[in-house]
Amino acid sequence: MKKTIICFLSFLIIGCNPKSDNEQAINNNYLFFQAPELKPFSKPIKKQILSGSINQEFTINQQGFITSVVSPEIQPTFNQSSDKAFPVKIDIDYQKSLMIFSQQDQFLLEFYIKFDNDKNMTEIHEAKLPIAWYANYDEQKRLIKLTKKTDPNLITFVSTFLYDQNNLKKIITETTFKENDETKLMSKNEVEYFYNNHHQIDKKIIYLDDYITKNNQKLECQFYDFNQFGDWTKYYCLKPNENFSFFVLREIEY
Repeated sequence: MKKTIICFLSFLIIGCNPKSDNEQAINNNYLFFQAPELKPFSKPIKKQILSGSINQEFTINQQGFITSVVSPEIQPTFNQSSDKAFPVKIDIDYQKSLMIFSQQDQFLLEFYIKFDNDKNMTEIHEAKLPIAWYANYDEQKRLIKLTKKTDPNLITFVSTFLYDQNNLKKIITETTFKENDETKLMSKNEVEYFYNNHHQIDKKIIYLDDYITKNNQKLECQFYDFNQFGDWTKYYCLKPNENFSFFVLREIEY
């Protein structure tokens, strides 16, 4: 179960004008859930569904914050012998400051959430297991670092967020593990974002460096088919010299 939880946590990010506090809190919320490409461009979104190379669903409340995430399918944590995979769902209750993980309507994990005065999540920790996420913000109230720790800090994921003015420019994620009291770097991933003249994300480049398998990859992703509200509805990623690698269709409910 621990291995599955760790794998899921690893899975589990904008204009030149100063942003309002609520708009920045919404940006941080999407970043916290590793979904910067999904934040609305101009009109509030109620639900969005990703399909194709990845299947995922996000539900958003009237304040613009994500209230549920349905992940891609993974092996059931409560039945390791099963050869079928099922989605994991995350439900976030901002009133009760709770985050619940479930699979096939069976409870998996319960996290308590701490917020700052700007509605940003600063910490979540599991009720019974020593699993926790910690978020750091700069003076402009932007998320700049997200740390995810597992029991007992066996594997740690640290994501650093870099900005160019108010645009998210790059996310750098380092994964480390402890072995015989020594911390070793497992992988380093970088995602670099590019914007068009309308300040919409239209491209990202992903660099994946696995120090265990010595496997290095580069993916170039293009966002396109923008709708009337400025939100992209399709994107694909290609490895160098390959014709097809990854495709996602985005359905949006406003």
